[in-house]
Amino acid sequence: MKKIITTFLMLMYLCSSFGMSDTSQQTSAGSTIYICTGPMSKRYHCDRYCRGLNSCSKEVIAVSLEKAKKMGRTPCGWCYK
Repeated sequence: MKKIITTFLMLMYLCSSFGMSDTSQQTSAGSTIYICTGPMSKRYHCDRYCRGLNSCSKEVIAVSLEKAKKMGRTPCGWCYK
């Protein structure tokens, strides 16, 4: 039983290590990110299919990180943990 629990915990650690990388440190100024063009949108996203974009009332477009920051956008809480 102890071996099963240890194996399970190791698998959970490996999955979280690969799937939850710190993308905020990996995003450079020239990177392509995604924004919603809706009137209430305030965030930028690292993934076009981020769940933070699910409720976008307008179009989702790709822009540079530099442009998004100039627009006053801030990082999405789902993408950039």
